[in-house]
Amino acid sequence: MKLTEFEGKELFKAAGIAIPASFVIQKDTELPELTVPFVLKSQVPAGDRKKKGGITIVHTREEFVAKKEKLFALVIDGLLPEYLLAEEFITPVSELYVSFSYTSSARGPVLSLSGIGGSGVADATSIPVNILEGISEAFARAALEQAHITSSAELIATIQSLWN
Repeated sequence: MKLTEFEGKELFKAAGIAIPASFVIQKDTELPELTVPFVLKSQVPAGDRKKKGGITIVHTREEFVAKKEKLFALVIDGLLPEYLLAEEFITPVSELYVSFSYTSSARGPVLSLSGIGGSGVADATSIPVNILEGISEAFARAALEQAHITSSAELIATIQSLWN
């Protein structure tokens, strides 16, 4: 199943995972109630949207309309967005990649981790997950160590919430 970013973030929020303040934007949406600068993101189920021009920073309130129109007209991987996501601009301390997916080789779910967030995470460490055991604190800590990522209680809780 492919989800747009805002659809995925709705699931994160429901699972108790913190997400930045954001608004779904339609073509007729006025300026969202966000402090500038904020990020404006094309909502198409495609990777590397930033590299393809689908993510931009709105620095002034005056830039919003022009950048919104440009993103709504931008085709990414053959897809034209129906929505944009306006999101609070956050300066990250660091970025990590955490995901769960299914792999035929393990015949089940895998936890993938990388100390490099965003796109280009092809070299993530993937660890098979026993579906009957799930993600314990000890499993998450060992997986983070295997991926050479410093663990914290908050990161372990986020991995467990993502699994749930």
